[in-house]
Parts: sequence; C-alpha cells; structure tokens
Amino acid sequence: MYAGPERPRGHRWLPAIALASGLCTILLSLFMLHVFSRNTTVQSTTGHVEHQEPSPEPTTTHVDNFSPITTPTPTPVVLPDPAQETGFMLHPRDHSARDPKTLHMTWNVTRDLRQPDGVVKPVYLINGQFPGPIIEARPGDELVINVHNHVENDTEGISVHWHGLLMNGANGMDGVVGVTQCAIAHNNNFTYRFTLDEKQHGTYWYHAHSNLQRADGLYGGIVIHRPADADTDLIKYNYEQEKLLLVGDWYHWPATRVLEWYDKADHFGYEPAPDSLLINGLGAYNCSKAVAARVVNCTMLQKPSIRLPDGDRVRLRVVNTGASAGLSMSLHHGTMEPIAVDGHGLVDRSTSAAGGFGVLYPGERLDVILDKATTPKSGRDEHSGNILTIELDDGNMPLKNYALTRIQSFPVDNLDATVERALSRREDAVELLSLAELKGLALSDAAANATDPAETAVFYTTIRNRATHENRPAGLFNHSSWIVKDVFSPPLLAVDKAEWADLAKEPSPLQNFTVSTFEASGAGDKTRWMDLVINNSDDKGHPFHLHGQSFYVLVTHKGRKGEQGTYNPFDPASKHDDYPRSPFNHLLKDTVYIPRMGHVILRLPLTNSGLWLAHCHILWHQAVGMSMVVQVGDLDPEARQAAGAFCASQKAAAEQVKV
Repeated sequence: MYAGPERPRGHRWLPAIALASGLCTILLSLFMLHVFSRNTTVQSTTGHVEHQEPSPEPTTTHVDNFSPITTPTPTPVVLPDPAQETGFMLHPRDHSARDPKTLHMTWNVTRDLRQPDGVVKPVYLINGQFPGPIIEARPGDELVINVHNHVENDTEGISVHWHGLLMNGANGMDGVVGVTQCAIAHNNNFTYRFTLDEKQHGTYWYHAHSNLQRADGLYGGIVIHRPADADTDLIKYNYEQEKLLLVGDWYHWPATRVLEWYDKADHFGYEPAPDSLLINGLGAYNCSKAVAARVVNCTMLQKPSIRLPDGDRVRLRVVNTGASAGLSMSLHHGTMEPIAVDGHGLVDRSTSAAGGFGVLYPGERLDVILDKATTPKSGRDEHSGNILTIELDDGNMPLKNYALTRIQSFPVDNLDATVERALSRREDAVELLSLAELKGLALSDAAANATDPAETAVFYTTIRNRATHENRPAGLFNHSSWIVKDVFSPPLLAVDKAEWADLAKEPSPLQNFTVSTFEASGAGDKTRWMDLVINNSDDKGHPFHLHGQSFYVLVTHKGRKGEQGTYNPFDPASKHDDYPRSPFNHLLKDTVYIPRMGHVILRLPLTNSGLWLAHCHILWHQAVGMSMVVQVGDLDPEARQAAGAFCASQKAAAEQVKV
C-alpha cells in the first residue's frame, strides 16, 4: 500500500515532533502513540424528552451459538427508563448572566448490564447514568471533578478526556493514559481540576481515554454557555430553547471483543461495522434481524421519540459520539441553519439553511438552529408529524452488517407517532448541507494576518496490513506506530524524554522510535504559527483530533479517481499557488475529516504548552496505533511530579487487584 511520496532532499521525515514556543527558538520533536488504554449544573437525564412505552409483551430473541455478554442468563438487566430524554434540555440562562465560580462534582464510575437499544450489553455508568451527566458551565468556571473507579473486577483502569477543551495551564488534567496520566485503578480516584478558558464557549464532550471504554458508554456532554451581552446568542439567532443530542453508532459486543475481531491475524484491516444507533443512550434494534453468527439477548423496544419545546426555533447541539461511523441528519418538515462547529468555529451566516446536514464524523460537533416553521423542497408529504432522520455513513464499513439499519427515522413533537420504516434522504429529496463546504466568520484578530508560519510539518497517515505483522492492521504516522506498554506505568509527562522509547510495548517492528529536532527563529512576543499538512494515503477517510489546541482548516482536498491527492509544500512539483496563505474566513476546529486519498492543511498558534495527543478518532484505528503526540513549549515540572506520584500509587493498587 502506498504510504506517500518521499520528501525532497534537505528536509527530514519527522516520526517524532516537539514544538517549543521560546522567545527565539521553536523546538519540535514528535513521536507516535497508541493509547487506550450532571452540582451547579450537573443535569439528570430525565424529564424533557420521552421514550415511548415498550409494547406490553416485548419480544425477546435469543440465539444460542455465541453471546456477547459474559453470562448466558444476565440478571438483573436494566431496561431503558421510559422517561429518559432523547434531546436533553439545556439551561443557558442559568449560566450566561452569572459570574464565574467553582463547580464541584463527584462521579462514581461503574459497569452494569443495560439494554439501551433492546440488546443486553455491559455498559459503563457515571452515577448510574448512561450517557453520563451533562456539564453546563460558563467561561472562567473552575471544574473540580472527583472520578472514582468502582468498576467490579476492573483490571483496565479508567480516565476521562475533555474533548475540545483547551486545558490551558492544565496539561496534566487532559486525561490521556500513557501521555498525561496513568489509568485510575479499581477502588481508586483521581480529581480533575481545571479552569475553562475565558474565550472558550460552545459544544464539547467528555469520554474515556483508557483502552476502549468510549465504545461501551463512558461519555457525556459538555456545554459552555456564552456570557450574556447585547449580542447574546439567544437574541442573535432568535431561538428560545436549547437541546443536546449525543448521537452515535453502537456495538453489541464489548469493545475489547470488537478489537480482537479487527486485529486478528490475516484479517486484512476490514473495519467492524456497528450494530445499531443511539440518541442520548436510546435506540431500537430490530431483534428479527439478529443472525446466528452475532448472538444477542434482545427485547423489542419502540423507537425513542424526540420532544422539542413549543416555539418554531430551537438550538440543537449535536455531538457524534460514535466509535466509527459518520452521520447525516435531516428534518422532514423544517430547516437546519448551522451556526457553530466544534464549539470553536462560528459559521458565516450567509450560509443557507437546508433540510439537513452531513457528514458529521466521530468527535465532531455541530450547532444548528432547527426551524420548524419553514419547509424545504420535498418530493413527499405523506406524514403529518415531523420526522428526524439519521443516516450512518458507510465509508468505514467495508463489510456489510445486514442486521444494521443505517437509516433510521424518529418522531418529533408528536409522541403518539409511530415510524414504520426509515424515510431515506432519496425519498424525501431533502437538500443536505455539506459540512466540508462551510465557511467561518471573517477574522479580525492577528490570526487573519498569519501568512507566514514559523514552521511547517508534513505527515503521511495510513492503515497498513503488514506481512511481518501477520497481516494485522497497523495505524501509521510517517511509517511509525507506537503502543503504550502498561496503562499503570508513568506517562510520558512524568519521565525524561530519553526514556520515552522504553515505554513502547514490545516486540513490534513497527515501533521505530526516533526523535528529530530542528530550530526556527522567532521575533519577540509575536505569536508563532505552525502549519500541519496531513496526507491520507488510505482509500478511507480519517477524522483527526488534536488535543489542547484549535486550528484553522485552510485546505481540505479529496483526491480524484486515480489520483494520490497528497501534498508536500517542500516539493515544487506538488505546490499549489492557489492555496490560501491566511486563515481568513476559515473554520476554527479541533477535529477535522481527512478525505480518502487526500490531505488537509491546518494552521495553529504555538501558545498552549504541554504534551498533546493527535490521533484518528475512529476508535479502531486509534487502537492499532494511528496516533502521535505534539509537544509545545516546556513541560510543567509540578504536573510532571504529580503524574509520577499518582502512577506509583495506581501501579500498587493494580497489582493488588490482580492478586
């Protein structure tokens, strides 16, 4: 498989990179990494949106050859709460007008059998909830969240990452096992303490960053409400209520088993297709589609109904929480106007509203104004009630799962409505807005004039099936892949750089760990910018997420048929004179989709010091090594010491669990 062209002589490959923002010098070193490893407003997930009652005599399907759960007769199993919301009500007025303060929360993480879509599965819970509590706050708030690991018989440990939050001055709180902390061992706890950036507001989320627990339910939403002013969002966009939608794919096997399937010898890297779709932890799997090869303990549930408040205009904050699939969303009667992406980036209001949007990839977020008073062009009008249709993208489903209903429709407003089948986009002829074509607001700060980045780095990413690796898939950045050796060992933050290579799991011929450095001059206190050029040599796309940073997406290019679509600014043969030199009018994001056989150019300021993970947000790709770490500036010595001390205690606790 092609891994990208050779770089021209005179500029070295960078399998490991560190970015230092000193007054006169920026030092870069980069290395590859695979890591897995609701009080003031902590909201309960009950009350505003209802789940339709199950049928009086639910149908249960058992298939006998294989069970995705650990016991053949799980008792007791907790069914979804009929009162659980599918669109969580938010409370912007409780936060936008108050002063910043400290929010204290205590989370007890457990794992228990649940049936979110009717199929029994062990699911991670926070204070008994799935999804976890919603965090609502405002810029400047300090969050103090004490996380306890009460997962029975747990040997993996847990951690929590705050997806999209900048974490300025709190690199040690980023929650990445192997990079900034070790895992929280069974019957132990860790307190995350950090202050929300004064300039940051929008839609974010948290999720596990140890092993694969995100795919088994360890996630929840974060909303930072913009402080009230004369141009407050409620007035500017003319809406009355806000809802949060956590939407994503769902697997019936525990995630560890899914990974075993994906990573087995001679599998050739075919990604596992999901089994179902959840909205705020609720779904409805068609038990009759279950096949003998994928046994389920299944109860037929009615489709969840999405209840929206009175009024024509509602702000929906949508998060793709899935492990693998992108999603598109459309409204049968009404329009959606995008106003923000990834929390950071405000969308140019000249963008026309449409009947829906697509595609939103894992980790990405989109804020839209849903207008029920307008009706887009539609070829069909046979349903009196409103319908929200969600389609899972099949770009990473090379093997079809015939039990999966990729296109599902959910009744909106009318709780008595029943949707007998999916209304596809083709039937509705609803015009969808392409998220890849959105433009940001025109910039007025220094970023608009950032035409000469201090550094440019080029990367090539791919999934390779290596004969020397028993044809198992391996995620690569610049031909390197790295897997953390032990989730309870000190993270990179806690050890000297000379010892980083020793933390790699062995043996593996793919773990070529080297550190290359080079210098570039800077001038005074002027903000230094860096361009990241990331080439995708795969026939499938990758949603790329960078921790602790936000970046402007200057270019997104998808290769035409027969074209490699790679770009190297150091190679005159691949140079594009029409490429922008400034992020003016470009979106500010933290997660971006790199198209198949294509590339992106990202520009970011080198202002947030620390060790920051950068990785594909398709969980299975991350699981086989498609990650790297970027170091910006110097590391906080107190954070390094604290990380080392915590890991010493967790290592001892983990050994006791094994005994």
